[in-house]
Amino acid sequence: MAGKRATKVEAWRTYLSGTVARAKHGPPRLDLRERFWSKVQACEADKCWPWIGVRMHTGYGAFSLGGERGPIELAHRAAWILTHGTVPDGMYVLHRCDNRLCQNPAHLFLGTHLDNIRDMVEKGRNVNPPYPYWQSEKTHCPHGHPYDSNNTRYSPNGKRYCRECNRLNAARIRQARQESPSLR
Repeated sequence: MAGKRATKVEAWRTYLSGTVARAKHGPPRLDLRERFWSKVQACEADKCWPWIGVRMHTGYGAFSLGGERGPIELAHRAAWILTHGTVPDGMYVLHRCDNRLCQNPAHLFLGTHLDNIRDMVEKGRNVNPPYPYWQSEKTHCPHGHPYDSNNTRYSPNGKRYCRECNRLNAARIRQARQESPSLR
């Protein structure tokens, strides 16, 4: 996996440095930027710009950085990089419009994995919810603690956990360990 990541980084570094690969035979290749934007149906600035190139099974656009056999990048990430520069480590390119094929740079923003999960849950876009939809409508945990920004933790699959219940449970476990030497 690290090899693929390194290949993408090298491909972007090569392009952003101004070095453009040339085909050995046949006509010269299109510039990466020209090739990318030729696969986007750009229209009004406030509308979505759909990707008309290859799609992945997840519904996102896929863009090859090096022609037919080059490393594949998600199209919306490529749109961000071509418009704003590199994506910092640990950050994701997210859609404001929730349209997986949209490449409009005005509709894209950077966020963490947790930001992406929260956005998905808040907008009800989790296609296969990890728990029934009515769980997200609850405002308090079963013990009466509020599900608010200070007291809620999200798992990677979007499920909510009460921080106060977690703290109380950890205190109970510590107490039990102190009282019983066999639990240490």
